[in-house]
Amino acid sequence: MAEQLNSKLAVTEQAGDSVDLDNLFAFLSEVQPNRNQIIDEIGERMNELVEDLDVEVCSWIIMCQYGKVCCTCS
Repeated sequence: MAEQLNSKLAVTEQAGDSVDLDNLFAFLSEVQPNRNQIIDEIGERMNELVEDLDVEVCSWIIMCQYGKVCCTCS
């Protein structure tokens, strides 16, 4: 990724100390989809964990209501 950025920005370095923002944003938009895929996968895993936790909490509440376990739910 750094090599791609360096090659795209090398053209602007010859002109001086400025950076061509159009090239920079174009590069960032090219690498953005991979990042979104990772974030989406993390979000899906987190949702699965929340669902599992909800099931466990409901199970404990039901067991406490029917006195099947000793807990402080009541």
